[in-house]
Amino acid sequence: MSADPEREATGAGGELPPLPESAYGPDARPLDPLPARECASCGAAIVWARHYRSHKPMPFDAAPAPGGRWSIRDRVGVLVAIHLAADEAEPGGLGWVPHWTTCPHAAMHRRPR
Repeated sequence: MSADPEREATGAGGELPPLPESAYGPDARPLDPLPARECASCGAAIVWARHYRSHKPMPFDAAPAPGGRWSIRDRVGVLVAIHLAADEAEPGGLGWVPHWTTCPHAAMHRRPR
């Protein structure tokens, strides 16, 4: 496995496949278990997925949690993170939580605006 999460999230060729108009298309499926990595600052298990609009890599806590507002789907080998609306929920009421909300060292990874 590559040490570069951005390359890891894109797949072997490094290019993102185009996403269909709906991230919930018929070929989108939940992926369980996800390939976990270790957070470089706190050591927690995390998974990387691509934001469904920006395609930027996002770290998530390695296990879904109650109240999580994100869904992670496999789109032809690329993990895609989809923000859930208030009236949407993953099966079982669990959703994915971005790791920056739970990491005690998140501030050191933020870029100045």
